Amino acid sequence: MKHLLFSICTLLAVCLALSSCRHHHDDDPNTTPTVITVTLDREAPALYKTIEYAVDLQRTETDGTGTANGDFPTLQGYSLRLTYEIYEGNIDHATSNETQLIERRTNYLSSSATNDSIHTLLPKGDYFVLVFADYVTDTDHAPVAYDNSSLTHIIPLSTTPTDIRQRACLAGNCSLSALQGATAQATVTLASPTARLRFVATDTQEFLSSGGNINDLSVKINYKNYIATGINLATMELEEIVSEYALTFPLVADNNQNELSFVADYPFADTQTETNVTADICVTDGNGKEISRFNNIRIPFFRNKETRIKACFLTQSTGGGIPIDEDFSGEHVVPYNE
Repeated sequence: MKHLLFSICTLLAVCLALSSCRHHHDDDPNTTPTVITVTLDREAPALYKTIEYAVDLQRTETDGTGTANGDFPTLQGYSLRLTYEIYEGNIDHATSNETQLIERRTNYLSSSATNDSIHTLLPKGDYFVLVFADYVTDTDHAPVAYDNSSLTHIIPLSTTPTDIRQRACLAGNCSLSALQGATAQATVTLASPTARLRFVATDTQEFLSSGGNINDLSVKINYKNYIATGINLATMELEEIVSEYALTFPLVADNNQNELSFVADYPFADTQTETNVTADICVTDGNGKEISRFNNIRIPFFRNKETRIKACFLTQSTGGGIPIDEDFSGEHVVPYNE
C-alpha cells in the first residue's frame, strides 16, 4: 500500500511540474502563439490537352477546356500524412544559409480529409512554412510513394507502386511573421505539384469481345529525354532531372463501359512552362505477356492539370494500327507517326 501511495504521489508531482513548465512557456513574453491552418484542394484538375492517336497512327493535339473527371483520390486502406516544416528566415532566401529549420511535425488524417491545423509557439521573427500531403498505410503509417525526410528535397520511393494513385500528393508554402503580443496566423492551401496523365483505350470493346480481361492488366511507362523526379517545396522548383525513368503498376480502371480510362501517372510538373516528355508504353496481361507496346508517344503536361492520351492501348489487331503476325513471338512495336 505504501508503495502504491508513493507511486501515485510521484506521478502527481511530475504532472504538476509539467503543467507548471507549460504554463510558464505559454506566458513567455518572448514567444508568440502561432496557428497554421491548412486547406487541401481536392478538386479535379483542369483539362490541359488531349492527345489522340487514330487507327492510322496519326497524332492530333487539342487544347483542353473545362475540368477533368475525378477529384484527388481517396484510397481505402491508406491515410494522408501531412508533414509540416517551419523555417526561421525569409522564404526568398530558402536556398541560402540564412534560413534554419526549427520545427518539423507530422499529422495523420483520413484519406478524405479536407483541412488540418497545428499550434505552436515561436519567438518574434520572420518564418516560412512548408507542408506536404502524401499517402501512407493505415496500419503502420508506412510511406508508399515519397521520401519526405526533407521537404526541400522530396523524391519518389518506388518505381513499382501497387496503385499508381498512391503518387498523388499535395503541397504548399507560406510566409508568416510572429509579433510580440499577438497570435500569429498563417493559412496554407495545398495544391497538386504534379500533372495528372490519363490514358483512354479506344479499343476497349474490341479487347473485351476477344475475351480480354481488364482486371489483370499491368502498365509500364518508360519516360525518355529528361523528366523531373523530385521537387523543392520552398522554391517549388523541380529537381532530380533524369534522362530516363520507368514505372510499372497494375492498371486500375475508372470505367470499362465504352472506352477504358485510367490514371497513368502524377509526374512533378512546372507551374510556369509546359513540360514535354517522350514515353514508351507497354501493357501486359496477368501472365506477364506483353499484349501491346507503343513507342515514342509525345506527352505535354502542366502542373495541376490533366493531359489525356487516347489510343488503341489494348489490342494488336488492325484496331491497334498493325497487322497480326501469327508466327511472331517477340514484341510488337508501334512506331507512331508524328
